[in-house]
Amino acid sequence: MTEVPVGRSSSSSSGDTYSRFTGTASGIVQARDVNGGIHFHVENRLDSWPAPRQLPQDTDIIGRSVELDWLNGVIPASTGSDIGTRAVLITGTAGVGKTSLVVHWAHQVQERFNDGQLYANLHGYGSRDAVGPAETLERFLRALAVPADVIPGDVEGRSALYRSLLAERRLLVVLDNAATTGQVRPLFPGASDCLILVTSRGRLAGLTARDGARRLDLGTLAQEDAVRLIRNTTENYRRLDDIGDVEELARLCARLPLALRIAAERAVTRPLLRLGELVDELRDSASLWDVLSGDDGEEDDSVSAVFAWSYRALPARAARLFRLLGIHPGQDFTAGAAAALSGEPLALVRRLLDLLAGAHLLEEGTEQRYRFHDLLRAYACDRARAEESPAVRHDALGAVLRWYLHSAAAAVSVVQNVHAPVPLEQCDEGFAAMEFASREDAIVWYLAERDNLVSAVTTAGGHGFDMIAWQLPAVLHGIQEDREPFEGWFTMATVALKAAARCGDHAGEALAHATLGTACSKTRRYQEAMDHHLLAAQLWSTAGESSQRLRSVNSIGLIYLNRWQLSAARDTFEQVRSGAHDTDDGIWEAIALANLATVHAALEEPHRAIDYACRALEAHQTLGRDPSARVDPLLALSRTALALGHPTEAIAHCNEALGIAAELSNPVLHGGILLDLGHAQRASGLLDDALMSYEKACGLHHAMGDPVREAHGYSGAGAVLRDLGRPTEAVLAHRSAVELLRPLDQPRHLATALETLASTLDMPEGTAECHAAKHEALSLLAEFHDPGAIAIRERLAAASQE
Repeated sequence: MTEVPVGRSSSSSSGDTYSRFTGTASGIVQARDVNGGIHFHVENRLDSWPAPRQLPQDTDIIGRSVELDWLNGVIPASTGSDIGTRAVLITGTAGVGKTSLVVHWAHQVQERFNDGQLYANLHGYGSRDAVGPAETLERFLRALAVPADVIPGDVEGRSALYRSLLAERRLLVVLDNAATTGQVRPLFPGASDCLILVTSRGRLAGLTARDGARRLDLGTLAQEDAVRLIRNTTENYRRLDDIGDVEELARLCARLPLALRIAAERAVTRPLLRLGELVDELRDSASLWDVLSGDDGEEDDSVSAVFAWSYRALPARAARLFRLLGIHPGQDFTAGAAAALSGEPLALVRRLLDLLAGAHLLEEGTEQRYRFHDLLRAYACDRARAEESPAVRHDALGAVLRWYLHSAAAAVSVVQNVHAPVPLEQCDEGFAAMEFASREDAIVWYLAERDNLVSAVTTAGGHGFDMIAWQLPAVLHGIQEDREPFEGWFTMATVALKAAARCGDHAGEALAHATLGTACSKTRRYQEAMDHHLLAAQLWSTAGESSQRLRSVNSIGLIYLNRWQLSAARDTFEQVRSGAHDTDDGIWEAIALANLATVHAALEEPHRAIDYACRALEAHQTLGRDPSARVDPLLALSRTALALGHPTEAIAHCNEALGIAAELSNPVLHGGILLDLGHAQRASGLLDDALMSYEKACGLHHAMGDPVREAHGYSGAGAVLRDLGRPTEAVLAHRSAVELLRPLDQPRHLATALETLASTLDMPEGTAECHAAKHEALSLLAEFHDPGAIAIRERLAAASQE
C-alpha cells in the first residue's frame, strides 16, 4: 500500500489549516479526463499554475509618445518572435513619472508575455528600508508556485532557482524604484525570453555596462504636455484661466507630472481665486523645506514647493493626519490604522483620507488601502519632525503599534482555539481595534497586513516598544503556524526573542522560541526546530506553565513524526497525553490522542490506533471544538480499516472527513483526505475513482506548495495506472514522485517512492534504473526500523533473489 505523510505541520494535530486560496477545494482543481491518462511531468509542474498578473493598476498618461515609441521598438511586434533585449533601465529624477510610464506600457504589451508579469516596488528611495533581493526573490518564487520549503535560504540559491524557472518562459518583470544594481542584478534571468524593466533615479551604470541593459533617460514633460495635464485636470472647474498663468504654473512645477497633478488639484479646490494668485502662493512656498536628495536641485526645489503649497492649504486636521501618517511603520495603511495613529474618530479619518487622496497627497489602492509616493512620505516625515514634539510622535507610533497588536489578537481569536491567548494590556477607553465576523475575514486581514505586521515588529523593537515587539509575533503564531513561512516570519521571531530578553520576560522568550521552531519545522530545518522547541519547553517548565510546555513537547513529537521516527513520536505524544491528563487539560489530551492514533496506524498497530482515534473523537465532541479537529482521528480510522481489510469502511471514514473539509472550505484538509480516499478506492477495486482522487490531490498540493503530499499523489496514481495496465504512464508518475522528493530531506518518503518506482520498472528494458532505485531505497531505509520499512526491505530482498 502506498504510504501517505502522517501528521500535520502545525503545532497541534487539530489546528486549522489554510492555504493562500479561499473558496471550496473542489473549485480549485478541476478533474481532467482520466481516460487519456494523466500526464504528470515534473519539468512542467508550473504549467497548471495561474500565470502571475502582478502589474499595478494602469493610469492614463499625458504625452510621452516618443518614449512609448522607443519602448515599442525594444520588443518585436510579433508575439511569437524572440525578445532580443533582456533589460531596459528607465532613469529620471523624482516625480518625473517613471513608474506611470512603465506600468502603462507594460499593460499595453502584457499579452505578448503569456507566462505572466511580475512586479516589485523595491522602495530604493523611501524613508523605509529598501527591499533586498532575497525578499523580492522569495515573493517572485512564491508567485511562480515554488513551495516555501524548497525556496533556498540564500540569495545565490534563490537566484539560481529563479533563473531556472524563467529559462523556458516568457515573462515581463518590472523592478520599480531600484537604488542600486545589487537590488536588481540577482533578479535578472539567464538566457531566457523575458524582459526586465527597471526604474531608478540613479544611472545604475553597471546594468548597462555589464548586463547589457538599454537605458531610457526620462526627462520632464514637454511644455505643451505639462499645460495639457493641468488643463485636463481643471477643465470642469476653471475654464477661464489665462494661458500665461497655466504656463507659469507648469514652469514652477518643473513640468514634473507628480507636482503638476498636485498643483492642478490644488487649483481645482479654489475655483474662484485667480490662477495668478495661486501661482504667487506657490512661488512663495519654495523655501519651506529642505531640498530632497536627487540629481537636479532645481527640479527637487520645484517638487518641494508644490508639496509645501498644497500642505499649507489643508484643513488643520487633515494636515495633522498627513504628517502623522509619515511615521506609520508600513508601506500602506487602512483608515483603521490611520485612526489609531491620529486618535481621531474613524468616520472623520475616512473623510480626511479621501481629502488627501483627492489632493494627490495620498494614493488610494484596492480594498480601501492608502499609500504615499516615497517623496510625499519623506515630506510628511519632515513635517512631523518639524511640527510635532518627540513625545507626540512617540505616543502616535505607540498607538498604531498597539492597534496592530490588538487587531492581530482579535484575528487569531476567531481563527484558532488551541493556544491560550497572550495576555495583553487593556487599552484606553475609546481605543478601537479591528473586529472580525468570521474566520475568513480574519485571514484576509492578516494576509493584507502581513508586511505591515513585520514592519510593526521591527519598528517596535527599534523604538523602545519591547513589550509589543515580542507580544505581536507571539500573538501571530496562532495564525502563522498553519501558513507557509516567509522571510519576515523569521525576522519577527528574531526581533521578539531579543526584545523579550531585554524585558526579562521568560514567557516572551519561550513564545519566540516556539515561533522560530515552527518556522524552522515548516522549512524542514528539523534540528534547528528541535533546538528551539526544547528551549521553549525548558522555559515553560521553569515558569510553571504546564499547558504551554505541553504545546512545545507536542511540537517536538510532530518533528519526530515528520521525520518518520515513529517510536520517538509515540513516546513524546504519550508524554503530552499523560501530562494533559494529570493537569486536567482537555484540549491537549484530545490532541495527543489524535496524534497517537496517527502514530499507531503508521506502526501498523490497528487496534491501538482505533482505541486512540475513538477516544480523540469523543474528547473533541465533548469539548465542542472546531470540526477540523475530527479529521486526523477519522483518517487514522480509515487507515486501520484498510489495514484490517475493510476498504468500504475506510471509504466511509474518508467521506465523513471530506464533509468536514467541504464545510470549512479548506483545500488543505481536502487534499490530504483525497490521498487516503484514493488508497481505499484502489483497495476496493474502484480504480477510475482512485485515479481521480489522486489526480485532484496532486493538483491541490501542488497549488498549495506541499511537495511531499504531491509526491504521494503521484505514487498513488502510478500504482493505479499499473493496475490499469498502463505501465508507461505509471513509470512517469513514479519518476515524478521521486524527483519531487529528491531535493527534500525526506529519506523515508523517498525510499518508499523509489521502491514503488523499482517495482514498476521491474522489466528487462528498465533493469539498470530498477537496480539503481532498489539500491538507493535500501540505503535510505538503513536508519528506519518501523514495520513499513521492514516490509519494504523484505520485498526488495525477495525481488533481488528472483
